[in-house]
Amino acid sequence: MRFTRAAVALTAAALVVTACGADPGGGDDKVIKIGLTFPLSGSGLASAGPSRDGALLAIEEANAANTVPGYTLEAMVLDHAVNGVHDPQQGSKDMTTFVKDAAVMAVIGPFNSSIAAVQIPISNEAGLYQCSPANTAEGLTKPEFGALDIRKAFPERINYVRVATTDDVQGPAVAKFGIGELNLKTVAIIDDTETYGKGIADAFETEWKKLGGTVVGREGAPKGTTDYVPILTNFARSNPDAVFFGGVTGTGGGLVRKQI
Repeated sequence: MRFTRAAVALTAAALVVTACGADPGGGDDKVIKIGLTFPLSGSGLASAGPSRDGALLAIEEANAANTVPGYTLEAMVLDHAVNGVHDPQQGSKDMTTFVKDAAVMAVIGPFNSSIAAVQIPISNEAGLYQCSPANTAEGLTKPEFGALDIRKAFPERINYVRVATTDDVQGPAVAKFGIGELNLKTVAIIDDTETYGKGIADAFETEWKKLGGTVVGREGAPKGTTDYVPILTNFARSNPDAVFFGGVTGTGGGLVRKQI
């Protein structure tokens, strides 16, 4: 498997690549490819673009330092945004493309948890190392949240890692800040119904109620929703201290803020 021939480790700021003795491409080209899978068109670019650029810079610096003697590191960049929004089906195609290329030794990405949920089964079965700078859904790595269920081929194989804090930490942190620091009492919640958005909203709501706060309303609005005014108007009747949105800019975050 590929992770027995090469290992790739990320810190929050840089990508460090090392390689074992075997020829990863099976030929004489002496190239190790690093796959980058991000939403790179539409609203996702603003968030995911810096992660792509950071990885590209690290690869450039690694080549300049001759980090892997005898090999050149080469980025293979794929965009899984469709109509400006990250798309799980395209994300799955990204990973399949990487798996089919024997020179791809590792993958950086994806940015969204819903994409990771469809990519991990593919990278896990192929033994392809994968590291995300942004995924937060608990079920991607924590068995108690179902992480083994998306690794049916090799449940105990650790080929995917991430450097972001999970939703079961992030959601409660926001709730604690809202109640403890901002002295808020009531909140209304919107989530985008996706893996990340619903997950962090669930974690936030549980902690909010645990701390004595009141949730005056909650609605799920899938990506593609263009009018949040009916939901917000309904929330306004309860006059909440705040509105919590579970999701990203491309799945409604920016539009909700504007329409509030």
